[in-house]
Amino acid sequence: MHHLLIVFAAYVIAAVSPDPSTLRIMGVATNHGRRAGLTLAAGVVSGSLFWGLSAATGVSALLA
Repeated sequence: MHHLLIVFAAYVIAAVSPDPSTLRIMGVATNHGRRAGLTLAAGVVSGSLFWGLSAATGVSALLA
């Protein structure tokens, strides 16, 4: 049970902390406005979907 609590605590910290793409979106939105931030966010989401679908369909295994 003790190990499960450690893993859960690490998961919560990782889930709450922003990743580099989130920090970049916030920086662009702050410096260049909402439209630029939303455009970058759309690019990040579409890139993540592309890689997720590639991994799910096995294309990443073919590329490797």
